[in-house]
Amino acid sequence: MFMMSCGNGPARAVLLLSLLLLLHAAEEKPRAKLTVTEIQHHNGSTWNLESLPQLSLSTFRFSPSQGSCSACVHVRVRMKAADFTGTLTITYLELSTSTHRIISIENVKNRTLQWRGPLPFNGGKTKIKRLRLHNIGHQILWELVYDCFPADAGRQVYVSLSSKPKREDRYIVQDICPDPVPEFDLFVDELARSLTVTVATGDHIYQPALSPEVYTRLCYRQTDSECSNLSNLTTIDTNQALSVTLRFPYLLRCVCVQVYYTHLDARRTTVCPFVNSSLDEGRDVWRSSSVTLYGELGSNLAWSSPCPTAYLKLSASLCWQHQRNTSHCTPILNSTLEDIVEKRDLKYNVSAVDKHPQMCVQLSFRSSFDVHCPFLPGMSKWEAYVGPGSQSLRVYLTSNIPASFAAQLCVWQDKGCVSRGAIYLVNMGGGTRETQLNLPLSFLTEGLCVQVWRSDPPQYGRRILCPDYSHRRWGLYAVAALTLLVIVTMLGRLIHYVTKNGVTGLMAISEIIEKSSNN
Repeated sequence: MFMMSCGNGPARAVLLLSLLLLLHAAEEKPRAKLTVTEIQHHNGSTWNLESLPQLSLSTFRFSPSQGSCSACVHVRVRMKAADFTGTLTITYLELSTSTHRIISIENVKNRTLQWRGPLPFNGGKTKIKRLRLHNIGHQILWELVYDCFPADAGRQVYVSLSSKPKREDRYIVQDICPDPVPEFDLFVDELARSLTVTVATGDHIYQPALSPEVYTRLCYRQTDSECSNLSNLTTIDTNQALSVTLRFPYLLRCVCVQVYYTHLDARRTTVCPFVNSSLDEGRDVWRSSSVTLYGELGSNLAWSSPCPTAYLKLSASLCWQHQRNTSHCTPILNSTLEDIVEKRDLKYNVSAVDKHPQMCVQLSFRSSFDVHCPFLPGMSKWEAYVGPGSQSLRVYLTSNIPASFAAQLCVWQDKGCVSRGAIYLVNMGGGTRETQLNLPLSFLTEGLCVQVWRSDPPQYGRRILCPDYSHRRWGLYAVAALTLLVIVTMLGRLIHYVTKNGVTGLMAISEIIEKSSNN
């Protein structure tokens, strides 16, 4: 017999190990217990006999190990003793995980119930606790209490009772376990773009785990419950150091810090030190963001930022960049783009925008601006340039598709090019690929330019074309030429007047000359 035991040593070791694992698993589960007690119903009871059987659920706390806390669902049943015949079944279902458990209860002799549970070592016999004294005429009932079904806080469960009539209930497991958070101080250095977290220690600080470690990280606050990663998780070992400094690249209102214990699903404290401060964050808003042109033929534009786009309240409009790769961009009046907030991006439909490389999008946030020119050469189907004509400005147009175009004079100012005069139209249909459009000069002023746009099929945005004389020496020549033209016209009228009126006209001319010399 001894030799047989020695020969089966490995098998016995495996068996012992399995038993130990089962015992350990049983310790981590609530020790299930069924109790049955006699109670009596009297006229002053808050519940009546017609509602029997009754099923009620509640959340209880149990601690499978020192310093831990878990929740479980407590089941209470009230019923008439006479209605308990055969077998009573309590069915438990956790809806989100489909976890299914059954408790089977049978009535046996000597006022004893036999029950079987789903977990190892669950089950046994339960004596019914009888009333020693009861009033004559009062109904005697049974109250069955099962402790308990393990569950996670916030989960929805379904419990049914195989009574007649059948009873069932849905219940959300309550959060009854304390979930403390670390106490800490926060030092903010805006110039260095850093946050220093110092964890508090002492006897008054409750730490739920044996580990002295605390987690902290930087994040971008998206919603009340979501904070996206900004930095890697940093561990503070309070046995070695209580402080750590976290650095961030951009000074934004949504920059936050989270501090929490290291156990699973620990509750986190989120502090956002800049959310209510008066930051001059325009530069960092633009540096941390990006603009992407996407879709068929560049039909959509997306602006992305680490912070929620809703709180920034950006506005976007078109502007015209007179020379490419320069910071100056002339705003196009009445060209605001409508935005759509989709997830974390601001999106703009630019399918109808003139996609010339110098047609740009100006984003505005408070008093700061950021200009993006996303359109590439070749995306536009037409071209235009302007030059001087005879008492007019002449617009030269070329188009790869049949279209109609419009042009109007405007005066260039800091806030944009202000429209002046009539709108002139030209149609380039029927195979026409090149044409000219003359805009008569009814006035002359500094900063005179031409707005040109495609009117059919309509496009959003006007090109602002300025002839060289608006900025160079040729402008002086143009002014002098126009002045000379006016003088010649006036002299022609005077000569005509003199010729028609003879001596009287000469005297009039003399008077004019004398007045001019006196002045």
